[in-house]
Amino acid sequence: MRIIDFVLTKKGEIERDRVEAELNAGRAVDAFTKGRGSDEHKTYMLQFVEKDAKGDPTDPRGAAQLARLLADDEPVPGVQMNRKRAYMLANAVCGGGSPDNGGQFDFTVDTIDTGL
Repeated sequence: MRIIDFVLTKKGEIERDRVEAELNAGRAVDAFTKGRGSDEHKTYMLQFVEKDAKGDPTDPRGAAQLARLLADDEPVPGVQMNRKRAYMLANAVCGGGSPDNGGQFDFTVDTIDTGL
């Protein structure tokens, strides 16, 4: 699956399940608070990559996806990829209970898979 496919799957979970929406929002807040390079940031981003049965991104695709989400690879110069990663965190904190959130969890994330 592509990163955007994982994002869309998570979006569906959030829309159906307020508990998961709040848990995901908490993971996003922890990732933001602890910052890039933290275990919390990696844990949040691991939701959106290919993983083996143990939950590790050990195959080349999962490792490449995680590198993209952790900003270890930068295929597009400038702020575009950082903006996509920021949306993945920022839009998660709304949770499922936000009034009229319009399902924006995936907003501007659709091209994050460029080059993978």
